[in-house]
Amino acid sequence: MRRIVPAALALLTLATLSLPASAQMMRRGNLWKCTLPGGVYEVAIGAITAVSESQYVVDGGIHITELTIDTTGNTQCRIYCMQTLAQAQAQGVSQAQGGAAQAAVDSATQRAQDAVDRVSSAMGGGSALSDTINTTVVKNYPTSTHAHTVEYRVATPSQLDDIFKSVEAAWVNNVNSAYPPPAASTSK
Repeated sequence: MRRIVPAALALLTLATLSLPASAQMMRRGNLWKCTLPGGVYEVAIGAITAVSESQYVVDGGIHITELTIDTTGNTQCRIYCMQTLAQAQAQGVSQAQGGAAQAAVDSATQRAQDAVDRVSSAMGGGSALSDTINTTVVKNYPTSTHAHTVEYRVATPSQLDDIFKSVEAAWVNNVNSAYPPPAASTSK
């Protein structure tokens, strides 16, 4: 009897390894993969319990649009976009209120953007530095560091909305998916 169990396990392992990749994927479940400047997040579709998108204003007058992906595991994924209230209002976000705090934030943001533009220009131009600043997660340790949370930052609310649509479609339809979608084949 003892020899039967190891032999059965060996046969099962060989059978699994000989399955095509698509069949092996079905065995472990469908996946959603998101590739962003800050890294890659990959989750089993069946482990997702909730997908939400929300907007709020934090102290200091910064408008946040945030996508949250909850899972059955102990890790939550947050992807967010930070904007000044003026930027959010220009995009039609009516609940963004600012006053004097907003004026200070707008002024500081403009000074920072001017500095980025000067450094970028001195480095030969290009938008790589500006893109890095707009997609780098900002944390105030230990206040904004959350255990079991993976965080990414994107540059625009429209990019966040596209990511939300991607993960929501994968979750609702239980299909393998990726953001950004794989490039179309260019065979001749």
